[in-house]
Amino acid sequence: MKKILLVYLILIGLFVIYVYQYQSEETTDNQWSDRELRGTIDENYVMVTFQAGIDYWKRPLKGFEDAAEALNVSVEYRGGQLNMMSMKK
Repeated sequence: MKKILLVYLILIGLFVIYVYQYQSEETTDNQWSDRELRGTIDENYVMVTFQAGIDYWKRPLKGFEDAAEALNVSVEYRGGQLNMMSMKK
């Protein structure tokens, strides 16, 4: 019983040290630095969805475009078109 208690105390102590170390680190303000992700305008990323132009994809597309602007890359958006004739069959 004493061995298990000792193991638990050691584990709890290590966890407390880990949490203290994590909290004492400097936090960043989420700005891109020169060492982090960067691209060139020649890089092109494409967002492909099953259907273009529906409201569901407007917010994700805005986030996709914002990220591309932050990373200095270009983006495209593509998706299928709704064919009403095929739905009537």
